[in-house]
Amino acid sequence: MGLDWIVNYKPQEGNESCFYKIKNRIKQLDKDNNDNEAEIESLRDSLKAISITPEDTINSLSEEELKEVEDVFEGGSFLTSDYDFRGKLVAYSELLNDDLIEEAHTNHGAKTSIEYANKLEKKLSEHKYEALEEEDQEDYDDIVQAIKWLRFWGKHGHGFTAWY
Repeated sequence: MGLDWIVNYKPQEGNESCFYKIKNRIKQLDKDNNDNEAEIESLRDSLKAISITPEDTINSLSEEELKEVEDVFEGGSFLTSDYDFRGKLVAYSELLNDDLIEEAHTNHGAKTSIEYANKLEKKLSEHKYEALEEEDQEDYDDIVQAIKWLRFWGKHGHGFTAWY
């Protein structure tokens, strides 16, 4: 088992404040660990009613945007499902510093996903690909795929949950 990044649902336009209130209430109930499964399930149903899934996002893309999807998802070995990413490919890389590795274990919103992609890209720019050993080149390639994945979902309004 390891770290996976699960694409979050995003709020439908006009439902942002309600969406985040419901999400925060679910988090609080989960944290309280009381016998409140019925309330949590009801809140999750309410959340789904005002949410856009990753599938909905993909299905709403134009043909040009779908070409971008192919670039993001080509290969697929880094995917844990149709949309989710195997975050451990980033979290265990020796090419990254401790801060970037720690950040891989943190939930991100859409904006912070893009910011994280930028940090990863900046760190990779410190390495000359040709000078790396084969294993490090594989790590480099995985991080490049992570950057594409983070930017794609962030640009389309989705963050991710770090899941173990």
